[in-house]
Amino acid sequence: YTELNNPMIQRERFREQTRQSIMGDDEAMDYDEDYCKALEYGLPPTAGWGLGIDRLCMWLTDSNTINEVLLFPQMRPIVNNNQ
Repeated sequence: YTELNNPMIQRERFREQTRQSIMGDDEAMDYDEDYCKALEYGLPPTAGWGLGIDRLCMWLTDSNTINEVLLFPQMRPIVNNNQ
């Protein structure tokens, strides 16, 4: 992934999301001038690669789905073995 660190482009995107919000888009972000101002002061180019523990466990155990390695039982589907 890469991070957008150009304040002019970010401002335009915030403006577009503000327009979308006015038109009823509940997921549009609010305009954040403080964030854009912070970008002006200088955010070095950022990029990275992320791997969650669950995906790492999938790879290490050769699992086909993430449900096979989830640690939280409330996120696992209920399996009825009585049928």
